[in-house]
Amino acid sequence: MRYLGIDYGEKRIGLALSDMGGLIASPHSMVSNDSKALAYITSLIRDEGVERLVMGDTRAVGGSINMVTPDAERFAQALTRVSGIPVDLAYEGWSSFEAARYAPGDLHDDSVAAAVILQRFIDMTSGDTVE
Repeated sequence: MRYLGIDYGEKRIGLALSDMGGLIASPHSMVSNDSKALAYITSLIRDEGVERLVMGDTRAVGGSINMVTPDAERFAQALTRVSGIPVDLAYEGWSSFEAARYAPGDLHDDSVAAAVILQRFIDMTSGDTVE
């Protein structure tokens, strides 16, 4: 199963893909968070054979919303509507900080943060799909 990881931000959206077996997440790309973002991501889903969508949950620790949360939730709903694939929310706390450890030369590479979020999700749920 192929996954797409999403790190939603006000200005940019980081994207990561898993391998075809759904075990390893890798950074893919960043897209500006504008009117073209949804179409780009929908094309990526189709072109790469993505079967599951995982987006970082923008809520703060304890579940409280922040300024980005309403927009992120609307984006997830729109993505589900156009792709037909539900969006799983995954804990994203410290993902940008962790991403900076893996890509120290580019602290703003949101695709690396998306890969961190996706890999955490895969690791946490891998027992759910293994028989």
